[in-house]
Amino acid sequence: MIRLGLLRRFHILIPTRGNFKNKLNVATKYGTVKKTLSKTQLKKMQKQDDAKLMTKNKKQLAPAAALKLAKSTLNSDSLDRVDPTVKLSLQDLQSLYQNPNRRLLYNFLGTSGDQLNDSYVVEKDVLKLLERDDLPRALYLVRLAKDNGIVGMNRIMQYLLKRDKISLTFQLIALRKKWGVATNSLTYTIIFQGCAKAESNLNLAQSRQLVALLQKAHKDKLANVIHLNALLDALSKSEKLPLVWEVKELFIDTLPKIEPDAITYTLLFKALGKSENNKEALETANSLWEEIVHNRKVKIDSYLARAYALLYLRSKNIELIKRGIIILRSYYDVCPVDEVENISMKPPKKATTVPVLLPVDTINPRKLRFQPDKAVEEILQHSYMRLTK
Repeated sequence: MIRLGLLRRFHILIPTRGNFKNKLNVATKYGTVKKTLSKTQLKKMQKQDDAKLMTKNKKQLAPAAALKLAKSTLNSDSLDRVDPTVKLSLQDLQSLYQNPNRRLLYNFLGTSGDQLNDSYVVEKDVLKLLERDDLPRALYLVRLAKDNGIVGMNRIMQYLLKRDKISLTFQLIALRKKWGVATNSLTYTIIFQGCAKAESNLNLAQSRQLVALLQKAHKDKLANVIHLNALLDALSKSEKLPLVWEVKELFIDTLPKIEPDAITYTLLFKALGKSENNKEALETANSLWEEIVHNRKVKIDSYLARAYALLYLRSKNIELIKRGIIILRSYYDVCPVDEVENISMKPPKKATTVPVLLPVDTINPRKLRFQPDKAVEEILQHSYMRLTK
């Protein structure tokens, strides 16, 4: 009787067609009857709830909710809005970052959890912030993005180096690893070329750090000759000449090496031009030239030949000046080398020691010829005047 009564009441409360199982499902759905769930079903429901919560936490807060929370979190009643244009201190950003729920921070950065998963969007947002010179926000944006912020962080480093912020760039090199923002080949290109083009010179500590950075890139198989040349340029410009030759030994003379090119050797010749010991510099230059002519991978160009000749032409010794002119005549279409040998030269004022000169036929064994530009013509004219007056 009780059983029939319950069934009759169930039928009245839940108007539906079908068998008892369908009626029970409907009753469970509307809460009339509580259904006992299995562990598998409970886990499934928990996953669904977690997914909903995760989706919610990837979104920004509604404007009113964001403003209310921001006033409380930052202890500031003067806030009238929450968006990427509101001025925040580093302390404010750090306070927002330390909050496990990042939704309010998303409002202030103008991003969302989904956008942080797209490296292109992150880069675009970083550039917008840097256009407003909002470096702190840009940094926290890439910090949140982690590996999706690689390109964004590269943009930040480029931004800093163009403004001659070398010290801050070196700080970021250490921080990006701590923040989980990886490096790529372009990262190293930006750092090395940026340091080479910066107005300020590198100090010794920064120079050594830059050498260590190329070692890391080389170990990770990300280094190339562009990085090597930019490093040599930066070190030479900063007058860190001993490190120039340390770099050559590390990356050119030691296997596996970074294959040098004409620019590499041109930079090495320019570094030699800053040496106070002319005889030693010329001996090193001759050794380098032998490397060059025997390495068919190095394409000798006009700038390389000129850089080699200038090392001789800066000398006060007539024989060395004469050799510099011969080098230029060997590569440029002006007049035959024989004419240089027959120049009526003024007598030397005093005897000076000169390095052993390479045979003339080893200067241009590839028989290359270049058209002289105005700079070469002026160098030759000045050199002739020094010989004959």
